[in-house]
Amino acid sequence: MFSFLVMTIVLGSLISVFSVLIWKSVFLVRTSVIEFKNIYAIEGSIEDTLKRVKDNGLPDTPNGEVLTVGDSTVVATLTSESNTKNYSFLADFDQKYFASETFVVSDPGPSTKIKRWQDTQ
Repeated sequence: MFSFLVMTIVLGSLISVFSVLIWKSVFLVRTSVIEFKNIYAIEGSIEDTLKRVKDNGLPDTPNGEVLTVGDSTVVATLTSESNTKNYSFLADFDQKYFASETFVVSDPGPSTKIKRWQDTQ
């Protein structure tokens, strides 16, 4: 009877440890997928903004513009200083998981130069 009790405790401990590891891995995979969705949504917004900045015939990305890509929502914020434009993009997935990037360009028009493009998490 004692050996049965010891084996039950050992097997129960092993099963619980492996269950915790599996659930942790599942959580990490889900959050990674959500993070990639936010990153792709932001990158798409930045590409759209860059196209608008380079082409004088297109209107600039307005301050507070909202873009929805799948389940991610991206909000653009614009600040300008002389010939430099600072864009901040904040993406959220289901209002829980957030990502942000900044994008700075100088001399809007066909000769636009990207001064900075970085992840600001």
